[in-house]
Amino acid sequence: GATAGKAYCGVVGGVHRHEFAVMGAPVNLAARLMTARDNNGILVDETVQAGADSRFNFKRLPPVNAKGYDKPVLIFEPIPIHDEYNRLKRNRF
Repeated sequence: GATAGKAYCGVVGGVHRHEFAVMGAPVNLAARLMTARDNNGILVDETVQAGADSRFNFKRLPPVNAKGYDKPVLIFEPIPIHDEYNRLKRNRF
């Protein structure tokens, strides 16, 4: 899953035992998208979809109930550029 937002990225733990970690709501949502049952490849949240430029197209999927979120989360699947090209080509002729 791909999401965007504020997250902590750095070393956590004590002097003798520590590790590098990434934590935050966007990180948790990305992990949940990876395990979503509708995931056939890459799923993105509304923030990533809205921030993508016009070279990318997305298929809107049914919202998912994600742990830690009060409302269902909108998710999208990127449409490969060559699939979109083939669709446009079929519709022109």
